[in-house]
Formats: sequence, structure tokens, C-alpha cells
Amino acid sequence: MVLEECLPTEPIIGDPCLQPVSWIVAVGIIGCFLLAIAMGANDVANSFGTSVGAGVLTLRNACYLASVFEFLGAVTLGSGVTKTIRKGIVDIDTFTDDPALLMLGNWCAVVGAGSWVMVATLFALPVSTTQAVVGGIIGFALIHDGWNGVDHMGLLFIMSSWIVSPLSSAVVTAIIYFCVEKYLLEATPAHEQFRRSRHFLSAAIGAVIFLVVMFFIYQQKKGQTMWYLYGFLIAIASAAVVYAAFILYFVDLLISRSVGNLGEPIKRE
Repeated sequence: MVLEECLPTEPIIGDPCLQPVSWIVAVGIIGCFLLAIAMGANDVANSFGTSVGAGVLTLRNACYLASVFEFLGAVTLGSGVTKTIRKGIVDIDTFTDDPALLMLGNWCAVVGAGSWVMVATLFALPVSTTQAVVGGIIGFALIHDGWNGVDHMGLLFIMSSWIVSPLSSAVVTAIIYFCVEKYLLEATPAHEQFRRSRHFLSAAIGAVIFLVVMFFIYQQKKGQTMWYLYGFLIAIASAAVVYAAFILYFVDLLISRSVGNLGEPIKRE
């Protein structure tokens, strides 16, 4: 699909030679919306399913939180993953002579991934949108140029994360559960559980804030060593402020609304 002639009109997507295939941009936007719907129905359900199942959040509140924080995460912290998907799987040099094929291939990957995730959702199967998108990109790269069109090291790096991720999650979860069981659940009397839970919950939220702030600064100032130190100090300060705010006010408010006044024994039936 090499374009022999460039149209003399003002380009829609930057390059006049790609004007005849600008329709891919339009249908690509629609495809991205459909994929986002599939992600919301499956990936977000995976993320918030434990909270809803434990009764911490209602389904309505989980949807509200997901719509806000999934968007914020994608906009503020998603550049690294976007770069990997964009050129870390396919050797884009093989499309130098015909970039329109790269556009078409990525659109096909979006449609294929969205279709599969939606089908899996209909059958209540928790699947990974990331794996579906990566598989779609590999599919069109193989058709275009065989294994020569695939970035082997990039693919190996991505696939290794699929192995490391569940193992790391299992280890961290086991550590957290052990600490909660020994430090909180086995504490007696009940008011001691409340006292310890205030510190534990505040520290957990502060740790999350530390990681988010640190990662955000790392993404924005990548390669600037001095900013890593500043970022670490800013992240520590942010976590400390959040910890103090939660332990002084918000945790007490959450606990009192959930189980009654702080310090009173739990009434068991």
C-alpha cells in the first residue's frame, strides 16, 4: 500500500503522503473507545473486585473511583507503558517505506484486543488487556515481515514481566497479610485493634502516596539524577503529611462510620 502520490491538500495528520489513509485515525479513535469500554468491564473489575467483594466499597463507589483514578493514572504515569507498546514490540524500521501499514496494523490490534476482552467479559473471564494488545501487535507484525518484524528483546522483556508480576504480587501480599494477622487481628482487646489499625492504615496510605509521587517525578525528570534526590525528599514529605492527616482525622472518621465510636468493643452477636 505504498502511496505513490501525495495529495496537494492540507494534511489532516501531518504528512500529506498519509492523507489517503487518514480514515484510520477516525476509526482508530472509535476503536480506542471500544477498547476502553472493554478494559473498564474487565481490567477495572479485576482491580476493584477485591474491595467490592470485601464490602469496603459499593459497586457504585468503585465505578466512581475507577473513572477518576484510572484516568489520572493514564495521563500522569502512563507514558512509559505507552512508549513500550508504541515501539517496544514491533521493529518500526521495517515500516519506514510504508508507515500507513503500521497505522493499519495498530488499528487491527486495537480492534482484535477489544473484541477478545469483550468476549471474555461476557463469559466472566478475568483477562489482561495488556496481553491482548501485545498479542494483536505481534500478530500483524508476523504477517507483515515474519519474526524479523518483531523486536525480540522488547518482547522478551514484556513477557518476563508477566512471570515476575504475579510472583512479586504473591510475595508482597503474603508479607502484608502476615503483618495484618499478627499485628492487628491477634491483638486483644478490641480497642487495641482500633489503636493499631489507625497507625497501620495511615502508614499504608502514606506508603502508596510515597510510591506514586516518587514514580511521577521519575517519569517527568527521567535521566536527571539530582531530581531523584529531590523526588525522594518530596515523596517522603508527602507521605508524612498524608500519614499525619489520616491518623489525626480521616482514619477515625472512616472507622467510626464503619464500626461505631473509636475505642468501643465490637459487639458480637
